[in-house]
Amino acid sequence: MIQGFCKEWGYIATQAPMPETVVDFWKMIWKEEVLIVCMLMKITEGGQKICKQYWPEIGNTVEHGQVTILNVKQRVYADYTHRIFQVTKFTTFTGWPKQEVPMYWHSVVEYFNELRGHSSGPGPILVHCATGTGRTGTFILCDIGLHSTAAEGVRHCPPVVPLQHYILEVLLEVEHSLVSLKRYPPDATDSDYISAVSIDGVKVKGQ
Repeated sequence: MIQGFCKEWGYIATQAPMPETVVDFWKMIWKEEVLIVCMLMKITEGGQKICKQYWPEIGNTVEHGQVTILNVKQRVYADYTHRIFQVTKFTTFTGWPKQEVPMYWHSVVEYFNELRGHSSGPGPILVHCATGTGRTGTFILCDIGLHSTAAEGVRHCPPVVPLQHYILEVLLEVEHSLVSLKRYPPDATDSDYISAVSIDGVKVKGQ
């Protein structure tokens, strides 16, 4: 459980369910009164199946333990899919590869806008990727920031500085810094992300 913005238990961060854990996964959703599930991955990544499909196809039902799930409706977009289950609401962001970043920032914005259109109710939002760490933690941090900004406004915006200056003068103040920024994918000239800058301590590569 992770504290949200003005909510004691705002999120559940967990790993992707596997065949041996899918019953407990749905039991947790039911017990914690989860109304929104954010899946930040695909069933198969890097040629390996790393998550069990724990929902039925559109119009069908599936039972996991004592929980029955009906896939009532789904809308498929370029980088995410929004599904409505009889048990819970479910969104899958498919445009965020493992150990990478989304190719286009606007697809992330659209995904958050989709979520803002639905109430999470009294329970927390369940967020998961393959391991429940990188993509999951990034998503939760962004969501808390958006809630805070919407409620309190932007109080302070630091001046815009060149990326290299920011990395060298700010990030390297932290001992044993490790920073890795790269264009994704490497050969995509229309990507929203900048070319690589790797830093390990004070050693700068690719400058």
